[in-house]
Amino acid sequence: DADCAGKIQGLEEFIGVSMLGVATKYQRMIIMEGEGGSGKSLLIEAVTQVCFQEEQVTSTAPAEWAGFAAPSLDGPLLNVVTEMPEGRTFRSDRFKSVISGDRITVARKNQNEYSMRPRAGHIIAANKLPEMSDPAVIRRLFVMQFNRTFVGDADRKTEGVILQELRGVAPRIRI
Repeated sequence: DADCAGKIQGLEEFIGVSMLGVATKYQRMIIMEGEGGSGKSLLIEAVTQVCFQEEQVTSTAPAEWAGFAAPSLDGPLLNVVTEMPEGRTFRSDRFKSVISGDRITVARKNQNEYSMRPRAGHIIAANKLPEMSDPAVIRRLFVMQFNRTFVGDADRKTEGVILQELRGVAPRIRI
């Protein structure tokens, strides 16, 4: 992509603030949009393996942020969703609070509700963005277009190569 350097810089910065637990101060969420085979899910998996410990990562889709899955956002530094269901929209009432780190009430099954502040950064992969009309949601999205598919591409890098490249820049991201 012609804007590859900008995408890399934006992603590295977002990973860095997520690693520090301050992603909600930026009130943004990354959505990687592109057709299947463009490397979105592989990149998300590589980022989580290299930059975060397993307990620091959760996978809770925005549609579940108001349900019993919401407590999974209590503690982790990064929330990743590798497949956004097409046609699903973000519930704007809960979306802003989760992305901004506002206090939210959550409940676990058969337990009392409690209040918490999410601090995770959010990276979501989608083949196609769902329809959205709420400006509060739209302005919080940092959409990265993945314009190239690697299906059957001789230049496609293996997961091992991608992990090795990311390990090389991980210390710089942390700094």
